[in-house]
Amino acid sequence: MFDKMELKEELLDDLQVAEKNWTKIIDKAKTMGYREGKMDGKEAVYQENFETGYEDGFRNGKIIGIKQGISIGKQLFLNESESDHKSVLQKTEKDICVICQDSGQMDKSLSEIIKNQEVHFQKIVVALPIDDLVEKKLRNDS
Repeated sequence: MFDKMELKEELLDDLQVAEKNWTKIIDKAKTMGYREGKMDGKEAVYQENFETGYEDGFRNGKIIGIKQGISIGKQLFLNESESDHKSVLQKTEKDICVICQDSGQMDKSLSEIIKNQEVHFQKIVVALPIDDLVEKKLRNDS
């Protein structure tokens, strides 16, 4: 038969093993929860920024596309000189991206880059020749 001391020691040993196992399980659950939370947070931020960038890019692309189309249309249908419109097309092809123009932008915060891109884009758009009527249409559609 077991004596009370042996039984007590055996129960204490079992309790210590159970406590160690419980601690391991809790630590693993915390680690997994942290990782999942971190991944979910990253995905949410990436998705939000992607959607914002996509929307801005789509809007800006639409404006540039309309201006390019008008420039080409004027050249073709009004027999205007090609050189008048070549600068418009070249400017819209090369100069739209602020980061492409200034690699120092990469050292700035995301909000600063976005702000600088918007300011830069507006400068490009204003520099493109376009009729007032079309400009008004663009503002109403945006």
